Amino acid sequence: MSDILHTSSRQEFVTLTDIEMNRVFALDNLRQRLFNRKQGIEQQDWEAMRQQFLSATSSERAELLFINRLIADYGSSLPRIKYLFESTPKELLEEELINTRSELIARMGGFEIGKHWIRCMKSSDNDDTWVYTARKIWGRQGSISAEEVDRFFTMLDEIAILTDILNGQGATYGIDFKPQKSVARKLMARYSISLEAVDDILNAINKYMKGKNQPKSLVMPARAAVEGGAITRPAHPDFIEMFPLAKDVAKSSYNDYMNPMNTPYDDAVFEQMKKEFEDIADRFSD
Repeated sequence: MSDILHTSSRQEFVTLTDIEMNRVFALDNLRQRLFNRKQGIEQQDWEAMRQQFLSATSSERAELLFINRLIADYGSSLPRIKYLFESTPKELLEEELINTRSELIARMGGFEIGKHWIRCMKSSDNDDTWVYTARKIWGRQGSISAEEVDRFFTMLDEIAILTDILNGQGATYGIDFKPQKSVARKLMARYSISLEAVDDILNAINKYMKGKNQPKSLVMPARAAVEGGAITRPAHPDFIEMFPLAKDVAKSSYNDYMNPMNTPYDDAVFEQMKKEFEDIADRFSD
């Protein structure tokens, strides 16, 4: 079916939360568990394995096929990812990695098995949720084409490795990359109302900063976050480190706009921002 026909259905996948993103695509623990399971099977003698294969149900065969394919495809996308590093300026790299991952997720949500994987995995953190996709592909009623299976595992490998790299695990793949977001998370944890709220706060502040270039506009979301009760006031060096878009905001300007005795923001836009941070604070205050 044409990708165009799936445009609306894939929108739900483009806006995965950070928790959902890791649940669906941070696969390191899953790979290790499945590798251990595979080793356990292969350590049996041939007669025991023969009987296991001959008596296997369609679901058990589907799971074994999935395990072998996931492990066999691991790292197959690395040449494409390394080319991305070679062909992108350092200052644009993190944004390019995020955009590439988002595009791949949107495409994955445009065909049957990709959509099934995302919906199943994001709905549960159960260790065995992957079996439903295995059975969907190779179970008794499985009717997924070999072409679609190939496309699924190719995309899954690339998205998963991009997720690992964006989570600060680039060294695993021989890639020297320190994501800004991981630095920002550590810093924001000092000021956030709770550790669980960190990603929501960072995402909201970055969203409101995007496209702005004046100090007043760049500091505005942070002031709204403070007044909304989501964070305490960050120190100026941490603010600059967390939000590269604000790297040129001088300490004196930052202090003026963050000073509670000053009221530089008194419009509806600021109140809307403040309300969003109040909502975040309410969600994570318990």
